[in-house]
Amino acid sequence: MAKTNFSWDDLQLFLFVARGKGLAEASRETGVSAPTLSRRMERLEQALGNELFQRHARGYDLTPEGRTLLSHAEEIERRILEAEDNSLKTPGKEVVRISAGSWMSLYFTQNMSELQKPSDPFQLSLISAEHRLDIGRREAVIGLRNQKPTEPSLAVRKLGNYHFAAYAAPGCSNGWIGVCVDTRSARWTRSHFSNDILLEVSAPRNALDLARFGHGRVVLPCFIGDREPDLQRIGNPIEELEGEIWLVLNNGDRHKTGPRNIIDRIVALLAKDMSRFRGEISGELPSERSQE
Repeated sequence: MAKTNFSWDDLQLFLFVARGKGLAEASRETGVSAPTLSRRMERLEQALGNELFQRHARGYDLTPEGRTLLSHAEEIERRILEAEDNSLKTPGKEVVRISAGSWMSLYFTQNMSELQKPSDPFQLSLISAEHRLDIGRREAVIGLRNQKPTEPSLAVRKLGNYHFAAYAAPGCSNGWIGVCVDTRSARWTRSHFSNDILLEVSAPRNALDLARFGHGRVVLPCFIGDREPDLQRIGNPIEELEGEIWLVLNNGDRHKTGPRNIIDRIVALLAKDMSRFRGEISGELPSERSQE
């Protein structure tokens, strides 16, 4: 049998493009640029010898061959996810996979003792990713998102709102640290300070570490920045970056012991810290002018 020259990575990108009906949504979900996605889809079509998409100005529609591949790729995806679940399991323990962005994942690691107890009959698996995992297809059991999902198979609950602000180490220069991902805070920094960005990183957490060592200013969620002893907030929360926190769960998992316990603990933890998420701190904030 002749070897087909494409990989599971190609099929994963195909799934994002097919489900998003084009390159723009797939690029936002994966962090892969639209030109790169276009080249990868053309390469996949060449490898298969079939046209998978009808390309229009409004987006991509699947051809009959594309719909067939979508069905096969989703079956492969399902089997891989099942295999990953099985590999993570400790005998006798249920695995509860939580998906969150970099900052919420960091917050959870800082508060892990309140999320998992030694006596729990389940095991936590924390997945840190900027792109949205598909809860409906059980890429994760619980998800934390910044906008309300619309999938009918999901149970959702709004936990509150959160704010971002600018932070820097004392005495830091005016330059900024950019982040090369497609998030609202990264776009805001690029749009307002593109000429003042000193360096860029691909991982948000690296921007925090660089700011702690005085290498530039950074935009952080207040629930992260206000807890950093090496940083001080510059000015008030950035109004246009206010976001929402939504807890997402597959309807079929809502009454299981593990997810139910973890949800209750997440809700209690965030309720206790909600003033920090909203950026409400006491004391006088240094102004922009005082930092110049």
